[in-house]
Amino acid sequence: MQNGEIERVYALCGNQYELIADAIAQLKTSLLGNETDFDFSLFRGDEAAIGTIIEAAETYPMLSAMRLCVVKDAHKIKGADPAGSIQSYIDSPCPTTCLVLTFDERPKFDLKPSSRALLVDCSVQARELSALVADEAQRLGVKITGAAAELLISFVGDNLGAIRNELNKLGLYIEGGETITPRLVARLTEKTEFVDVFELVNAISDKDKKRAMSALMELEAKREEPLLVLNTLSWRIRLLWRAKEMVERGDSEAEIARALKTSTRALYYIRKQAKNFSYEDFKGMMKELSEGDRSLKMSYAPREHTLTKLILNLCG
Repeated sequence: MQNGEIERVYALCGNQYELIADAIAQLKTSLLGNETDFDFSLFRGDEAAIGTIIEAAETYPMLSAMRLCVVKDAHKIKGADPAGSIQSYIDSPCPTTCLVLTFDERPKFDLKPSSRALLVDCSVQARELSALVADEAQRLGVKITGAAAELLISFVGDNLGAIRNELNKLGLYIEGGETITPRLVARLTEKTEFVDVFELVNAISDKDKKRAMSALMELEAKREEPLLVLNTLSWRIRLLWRAKEMVERGDSEAEIARALKTSTRALYYIRKQAKNFSYEDFKGMMKELSEGDRSLKMSYAPREHTLTKLILNLCG
């Protein structure tokens, strides 16, 4: 793209939506400049029919040399045989259009290099994330140590958007030329709800009541709705249960990550946690969660007490 080589079709997939958005923004600047209204079309796969998308892609540009058509969530496109229609277009794309398709995972159809189509995987492996954080910090004009980058990832997860937000806040705090340290990250970065629930599940898997109650108090201090905490916890337990089944069945890491709709970095911790539970544990925990749900909705007891009792039972 930097050399002026624009493909006719791009398929952007993966869980790092910030990278996908960056690529689309670069294409808009390269192809359209300031004239973004006339020669730019944006569709959502769950709202647009395949015929409408193809018709827009085959429309000639008005003010620019090329037209840009973007289809978000292309795996949800409506119509008869959308994959077949997309492949037909890929085989003979409009020479004055750049069509961008975004997916949450790799598309099921083949993209042939001879058709001027390019598949770009915007996922980030766990081993690459620290380096990516350092690159993002440099782009913002600050430096960050490797240990600080790892701590930041542990606090906010592997979502690049959340990482950028925290780096922006850290960059505003420090003086020019200073380096972001683990101590600064610990002071200024607010842990996400996911981290607190993650800590909660960790404590439950270790049967550590003290740690579990500490994580629960973190959530309560943020005034999180007890039913929301319970639902998030139920979702996490079901995720661990499914992960355990897929690992024992011999599914590959890529298959498991795709089925669970998670990153490879998060999958490492999911697999690690899943090992701490037997299938009987999962059944008992889901029963406790079901009873806790009923109690929160129907009991006159203080809801915080119900949630506390539930967590203590899960730790038992």
